[in-house]
Amino acid sequence: MKLSAVFIGAFLAAPLVDATVGIQWYFPSATDFLDEVTFPMSIANAPRQEGYYFAQQFFFDGIRQGGYMGLQPRYDDWNGDKVLHAAFSSFQGGTTTTHRNCHDTADGGPGVSCAIDIDGAYVNTYNLTIKGLGRRTWQGLLIDTVTGRSHEIGVWTLPAGAGNLQTSGPGFVEYYPWNSPKDPDCTKAPRTEVTFFDPQSPNTSPAKIDPPYDYGDCLGQEDFRAVKVADGYTIHYGTAASSGTTQASSIHAAAKPSTSSSVNKQTVQEPFVFPDDETTDSKLSPQELTDLLFFGKPDSKE
Repeated sequence: MKLSAVFIGAFLAAPLVDATVGIQWYFPSATDFLDEVTFPMSIANAPRQEGYYFAQQFFFDGIRQGGYMGLQPRYDDWNGDKVLHAAFSSFQGGTTTTHRNCHDTADGGPGVSCAIDIDGAYVNTYNLTIKGLGRRTWQGLLIDTVTGRSHEIGVWTLPAGAGNLQTSGPGFVEYYPWNSPKDPDCTKAPRTEVTFFDPQSPNTSPAKIDPPYDYGDCLGQEDFRAVKVADGYTIHYGTAASSGTTQASSIHAAAKPSTSSSVNKQTVQEPFVFPDDETTDSKLSPQELTDLLFFGKPDSKE
């Protein structure tokens, strides 16, 4: 079953838990499920401090839960080096891993979480790539489009019945200090900026991104703006002064992102064990998709 952008968009009208800004991406020309998707992203003008998570979500044929991958700014380290955090998670129960960057559970629930911290140049655009390795096993990569350097975030294997990637999905901006039962203090969200570029996949034309939107308890209070740029959208959010520093150069002066996930790769893939090859004919029903989109997103970010 292939999910149309209109179908997913209807369910995304309701807020996703804890996020502040939502987007929707879709591959209009794809004729089948996908075995690789690249999400180009720039956080060149995001303050280098903890708090925000910029992520793209993805779903699979045949199973209920999906996953996400994204970037989180960090404070500079004690040497003054810039630190960039990347995450790659599955929220499907039965997901397994043997990778050193990964651990069982995702945000306290079923699944697997993988993460790395790198010394990265914020001004550069990064590709976040999820790539199928066969037999329900997926690799997450972080690739600097300027240097070509590639970092393996992690590898995990989905349970029997899982197919390839759906051709559409949502993304989000989250200010995760608000992940608590208390109402958020809308005056405390620091000003930040992120550019989501159109996702890419081999053998099909680039995806489209619908206009981003803000929502939630602080709707209309965070100076939200979404500016159309070449092949994507730049999102501005937040009103509070930042305690971190920002990159001196502008996102618009950065080089246009390359979408190749194979340029000068320097990955070191950890060994993993393929599970048994049982298969099922499980498909996502409309009700299952509703449950997935409304209740499948966890509360905290790893």
